[in-house]
Amino acid sequence: MTTDLEKRATRDGFGKALLEVGDDPRIIVLGIDLSEATKTKKFREKYPHRFCEVGIQEQNAVGMAAGMALEGLRPVVPSFGAFLTGRAYEQLLISAGYNRAGILVVGTHSGLAIGKDGTTQMGITDINVMRGIPGIQIFQPADAREAEQITHYLARNNQLAYLRLSRTPQPQILPKDYNFIFNKATALKEGKDLVFFATGDSVYNSFVAAEELERFGVNASVINVSTLKPVDEQTIFQYANCSKVIVTVEDHSIIGGLGSIVSEVVAKEGIGKKVLKIGINDCYGESGDPKDLYRKYGLDSEGIIRATKKFYCD
Repeated sequence: MTTDLEKRATRDGFGKALLEVGDDPRIIVLGIDLSEATKTKKFREKYPHRFCEVGIQEQNAVGMAAGMALEGLRPVVPSFGAFLTGRAYEQLLISAGYNRAGILVVGTHSGLAIGKDGTTQMGITDINVMRGIPGIQIFQPADAREAEQITHYLARNNQLAYLRLSRTPQPQILPKDYNFIFNKATALKEGKDLVFFATGDSVYNSFVAAEELERFGVNASVINVSTLKPVDEQTIFQYANCSKVIVTVEDHSIIGGLGSIVSEVVAKEGIGKKVLKIGINDCYGESGDPKDLYRKYGLDSEGIIRATKKFYCD
């Protein structure tokens, strides 16, 4: 597989696609004083009559969006994932979830990849929080191209959904002919020894790690899990069942994220395989360059290789 070395952040893919679907009169964007950061500025300029700037009021934005959704609109609420899931959780749970209001909640700047903005800005428990809302769907694209496709998909339906995005430019890891399919995890590499289940920005580093592991005689599959709730249990079972060990990789807490999701499937199916969860180990992030943070927390390709080799050989 050849990686497209053009680098774009997943938030850029979202912004591009939002502009493309903007002619749908149902779509209303509620700004939270972050249109530049969330890549909704161009939508605001082209469709000012359908852009509502509410200021730094996450709770009010979600409450307003819930009312709009119940009237048949498709409101989009973008902000930092840490702010939306932290400050507006009650409104997401009750106003949106309990009322089955079809809001598209977009959490940008997720994980350690936010870098120098530091701990308070990092969404590293947002999947954990959002998974508990009954009926919500959760998505995390591997690159900007997939972010575009998921945004197009979400613009067409009326489900309550959380789209998790990053601001760090990443190589386009998915093939140019890739087509997003709801609740379908996709294999980017096949191997017989172990399987990497990865999501978001971690897909690229997992793929690099898998290729490097071949030098040590370890053949690894790499599975991109971009629909996190519901999750493609069949594909997880298929690859977990035929692999010696299972490794999950995510720029998120290992508590309640992809690692927990995969572990639940493995336990449910009674596969009886060991699972290594690579992610943020029950701690806070910190301020720093994204590359340095990934290196320190073991989420760069070298860290993934190091942890996987030890796990596989033990």
